[in-house]
Amino acid sequence: MILTMKSEDEPEHAAHQSGAIRWNETQNIATEIYVTPTMRRKGIGTALWRMARNLHAIETGRALQPSRRRTILGELLTQKICTDPPKVKEIILPMTPQSEINGARKHQLVPDDMNAILRLYSDRGSSKQIRALCAATAEEAWGYLRKKNRS
Repeated sequence: MILTMKSEDEPEHAAHQSGAIRWNETQNIATEIYVTPTMRRKGIGTALWRMARNLHAIETGRALQPSRRRTILGELLTQKICTDPPKVKEIILPMTPQSEINGARKHQLVPDDMNAILRLYSDRGSSKQIRALCAATAEEAWGYLRKKNRS
């Protein structure tokens, strides 16, 4: 099931999708939450999660859980929206394409405290690998990984 959200409050975004969440009703798992970069940090991801969680509970009588495969920003959102989130199994590279970040501020694209992320996920690889996971775009993440492989 997919739920999308549009903003009527900001005319420049009103014609565009602000965010979407996708979940599997059979597996009770939210597999993807995406918020347009310029609309991040405005509560849209949280609102999408709450709406999907409530709709899922009404439809199935079961609790919706976030996927165990997440981006770093997805992991930070999961920690915020879930009281007892399932432990992350795999942190994946960011999926935001460079073409979608025009107008977005840095805090809408990357974690606020990179040093805290490096400490928290040091068991997931080198600092270059963690920086790739925290990159603003998919292209930037791949750039970090290419540099890592050359060194």
